[in-house]
Amino acid sequence: MNLKRFVARGICLLLCLMLVAAITPAKTYSEPPSPRAELPLAYDSKTNQVLMYGGAFGDISKKIRFIDQTWIYDVAENTWTQVKPLVSPGPRDNVMLAYDSTSDVFVLFGGSSETFGLQDTWIFDMKTLTWTQKENGPPNHGGGSMVYDSKVDRMLLFGGFDFEKNEATNDLWSYDYNTDTWTELTPAISPVGRNYPSMAYDSKADKVILYGGWGTVEPTKDLWVYDYNTNTWKQRELTGGPSSWVFQNISYDSISDRILLYGGYSGAPPAPFWDYSAISSETWAYDVSSNSWMQLTPARNPGPIMNAGQVYLPSIDRLFLFGGRRANGNCTNKSWLYDYSANTWTQMTLEP
Repeated sequence: MNLKRFVARGICLLLCLMLVAAITPAKTYSEPPSPRAELPLAYDSKTNQVLMYGGAFGDISKKIRFIDQTWIYDVAENTWTQVKPLVSPGPRDNVMLAYDSTSDVFVLFGGSSETFGLQDTWIFDMKTLTWTQKENGPPNHGGGSMVYDSKVDRMLLFGGFDFEKNEATNDLWSYDYNTDTWTELTPAISPVGRNYPSMAYDSKADKVILYGGWGTVEPTKDLWVYDYNTNTWKQRELTGGPSSWVFQNISYDSISDRILLYGGYSGAPPAPFWDYSAISSETWAYDVSSNSWMQLTPARNPGPIMNAGQVYLPSIDRLFLFGGRRANGNCTNKSWLYDYSANTWTQMTLEP
């Protein structure tokens, strides 16, 4: 073999090894990621894994630091793995993340870093462990909420805060991965603008559920139902319900056909400090068909938590909760599972 061919082959091999190392999990952890809050979780039904990106740590009343890590939780193995793609969305918290089951990709939108209300769109492919940037979405929607409507194969984005207008937003957008396009939807009636609302997609009813959030002037504790097929919002009149109205997540439990909610915050906006005594430890279920909230009182729960990551795991019929901020303002990295049928919370015991 001549020298030129030997050198060329050596360079090619080195480049291939570098690429493989860049997208291969650096280490499989038996312990969870470091404590964090303001993080998203999304479940991949094909691989039975959960994707987590970003978040923040530090006292929210003081200086916080943004995270740019990509983690995968394997439900069957009960293990976390950090992956380090060549390209990623960068440090941020309050990311909007959902799994597109039709295209088998995760869609990430926006979030906040030193710039509030990022508008970039990213795709994560679990098969190649890579992030790819796509078309930018609507600006000034930091603190919004996004879900995937599987019947129409669209991401739906609502709410957030527009700092240019100094008001909470109430416009509704859809994202089509296949055409890489964002489209504004203009229903005749819409909920009042709000920041940090909670949304979940009820696949049986084929409806999107919207709960709570911060309005421009005051909190909103109402519940709305959106139908993509008719492009209509309808407010549900309710009595009772969770004490929290912001910084909680809601998730659809497809087995029990209920919307599940845990924790959150029921205090006023910080002026200048948060009222950590207003962090909730309540567990609630909402039934779309009967239009009713039911408070569940398990013997044990994760304690007061807000800004946690939450997602329903249909493979084991459990609600999965990770991280969040506790009543002292500090972040946690505990994992919990909630069983609606048994009304029990169980703290995860990770494998050694």
